[in-house]
Amino acid sequence: MSDEETRRAINIYREEHSTWNKDVLYNLFADDAVWQSAGQAPQEGKEALHAIIDRMAANPAKRRMHHLREWIDGNHAAVEWKVDHLGDEGQWHPYRFGVNLYEVVGGKIKSIRLYGFLAEEAQH
Repeated sequence: MSDEETRRAINIYREEHSTWNKDVLYNLFADDAVWQSAGQAPQEGKEALHAIIDRMAANPAKRRMHHLREWIDGNHAAVEWKVDHLGDEGQWHPYRFGVNLYEVVGGKIKSIRLYGFLAEEAQH
């Protein structure tokens, strides 16, 4: 797989933090994909991933993800990111910072590991 195919998949994931098109997100992950957040057990398979996506999309807060730096090598990528959220007053505020590790196979995310912390934790 080329770097460009991997970049395309992770950019779709980033964009969907603003649009929350669940069908796009469902189709972005391989049927046997693994999702793991730091400190939590891996979630495996289509049903588990759909449940995670449904929870994220149900959150009424508007969020946008920014990729800060990317390291891509074939079907593996590490992406440093920040997520802002839209406050009640209509202003964007830093929400989370972190790094995602991806494996992309056939244009679909096969695994994602998320390491992040809340913005206020960065100030300590």
